[in-house]
Amino acid sequence: MTEYIEREAIMEFPIRKDHCDKERANEHFIFGIESVLEYVENLPAADVVERYVKHGFSGLVVTDHLHPEYLSRIDTEHDWQKAMDHYLSGYKASKKRGDELGFDVILGAELRFPQNDNDYLVYGIDEDWLRSNPYMCCTSAREFYEKFHNEVLII
Repeated sequence: MTEYIEREAIMEFPIRKDHCDKERANEHFIFGIESVLEYVENLPAADVVERYVKHGFSGLVVTDHLHPEYLSRIDTEHDWQKAMDHYLSGYKASKKRGDELGFDVILGAELRFPQNDNDYLVYGIDEDWLRSNPYMCCTSAREFYEKFHNEVLII
């Protein structure tokens, strides 16, 4: 059976179109968030892995977006660990299916910093690294580079 991101898990993190919780939001969060809730049931992580296997690939790197706007949707309680539980759910579902099929699934991230809309691919991370570096995407690209360039690959 196809494994979807659980709707109940997503509902813990209210997603509201064009709304930012200004009372609890970080100053870097922006107004104008798009709702993706209606698409979640159409994003079966395990099916993505199966498609890659079908087309002859031996692995993939999951680089979901991680940026202040995204955090404003999932981190309504300002609880980094809970936000990471949500953020990692797609990777974990893909990884589980990949392990079942003998297919490599590696964790990465696609970071965006508050200064602009550039996305930076980050490789060489794992769940522990993500959990132990809270709100790294709320710094500047320069600060991130200066702190982490010896630990991770940034593209």
